[in-house]
Amino acid sequence: MERRIIMKITLNTEELKEKLTLAKGVSSGKNMVMPTQAHCLIEVKEKAGSIFATDTDIAVNLPLSVEETEGEITLCLHTGMLYDIVKTIESETVTIETVNSDQVLLRAGKSKFKLNCSDPEMYPHWEDPVYSGDVHTVVLPAKRLLEMIDKTIFAAGDNDVRYTLNSLLFHIEPDWFRLVGTDGNRLALITDFSAETPTLKDPIKAIVPKRACQELKKLLKEDGNVQITVTEKIAWFLLENGISFMTRTIEGTYPSYENVIPNYENMATISRDSLLKALKLSSIVASEDSGRVTIKGETGAIEVKAEAPVGNYSDTIEDIYGEIPKEVSFNFKYLLDAISRMEGDNIYYRFNPEEELTPIVITGDDTDFLYVFMPLRQ
Repeated sequence: MERRIIMKITLNTEELKEKLTLAKGVSSGKNMVMPTQAHCLIEVKEKAGSIFATDTDIAVNLPLSVEETEGEITLCLHTGMLYDIVKTIESETVTIETVNSDQVLLRAGKSKFKLNCSDPEMYPHWEDPVYSGDVHTVVLPAKRLLEMIDKTIFAAGDNDVRYTLNSLLFHIEPDWFRLVGTDGNRLALITDFSAETPTLKDPIKAIVPKRACQELKKLLKEDGNVQITVTEKIAWFLLENGISFMTRTIEGTYPSYENVIPNYENMATISRDSLLKALKLSSIVASEDSGRVTIKGETGAIEVKAEAPVGNYSDTIEDIYGEIPKEVSFNFKYLLDAISRMEGDNIYYRFNPEEELTPIVITGDDTDFLYVFMPLRQ
């Protein structure tokens, strides 16, 4: 099949750089099966352009403004090289002109680059999720989804052999939408009760890879809603600005997170700012060793301390209300990661006073966010 060759397109340099930055994270070649996965598709039809990038596990489609065009064109170009050129040049526009079926000429001011093209027909194709069988949809503000991912992704695993832990659970019910992240030692959970679920009849759980969530975060910084469509194997995110993002979901069973969240009666109320400051200071010492920090309850106060071969640290936080926590040790990062993301003036620390190695439950004034972690053995 002969390619359709069109003469020339002119694009805004700043917008092209912005869109290539997003495309580059997807077509990074980390899951490369074929050489074209390090490329992206630039397509122009009737003065409407787009950049599509995929590594076969995740994909992004980005609308692209076209200043001038002499027709329709589809080009398959190396994403990294094109990005390096665009971020370096100083001209306000970039012109891409076809030379032959395998090359294009890129002009930026007086600079010229002759770039090789790959066959667009060989680029991986994604089927539109709406044609993939049963679909389930939830709609919420994009910045709210960004917040929810940020408050859970830190607790997900990285390279765990239990591959479902290297992900976030998207749990959708008719009345609420929840994200959960856990690595087996800690768990972060946030629930949104205002999300719209117009097509949902039954609860659904989708396991979305951590890397997909990291790339998705880059797209969620603008105002407007995001529509999440979940099928049996794909999660699709459509933003109001025209950007769409797709990811394959992970097959398998996510841990029954509801069963590991204890319901304790014992609770201490602690100043969030005071505890955050003490943890940051203790981490200076603790990070030189195992990361261990110890909290020990006193009358109306708690002592925060850390020891390492290089020295030690201790501080006292007063005006503790409610039950006083028993002595407990933990990796400072486990608690610091969570309370640095919590909102409000207070931290609510729930614990079991009878047993040592039991989960600790932390919440803030933002009651939709809950965190559970395991202490260290004394």
